[in-house]
Amino acid sequence: SMKSFVNVILFDRRGRILLQKRDDNPLIYYPGHWGIFGGQIEKSESPDRAAIREIDEELIYKMTHCSLLKKFIFDKQRTDYLLIELNPIQITDLKLSEGRCMKFFTKSSIKKIKKIVPNDRTLLDYYFSIFKPHLL
Repeated sequence: SMKSFVNVILFDRRGRILLQKRDDNPLIYYPGHWGIFGGQIEKSESPDRAAIREIDEELIYKMTHCSLLKKFIFDKQRTDYLLIELNPIQITDLKLSEGRCMKFFTKSSIKKIKKIVPNDRTLLDYYFSIFKPHLL
């Protein structure tokens, strides 16, 4: 059966994107890689509710204005919903509770990351094709 995931773009006032360095646990999807925050959508949950819950779980942050950008289907086995929190965030508003670390990246610094979750690179390329962040 198809699994569905939410992927949330969080950005700061400069338009940099927040990414998470995933744990080294070999049982998880792409361990040790950088990726977008998010997670699996639970049965009866809408993508935006799932996004709000996942960001609250992973960053102890309450999203207020999240919006769906696009639905992607990967390998006919998983559906990824790309959402964006429309409010800029500051690292001091966040408390990482999952993953090794987090960091804001510019568009050009994202291009240079070698170990990035492949699906997330696709989502980020799509995001940057629509949004032309200032200062990047």
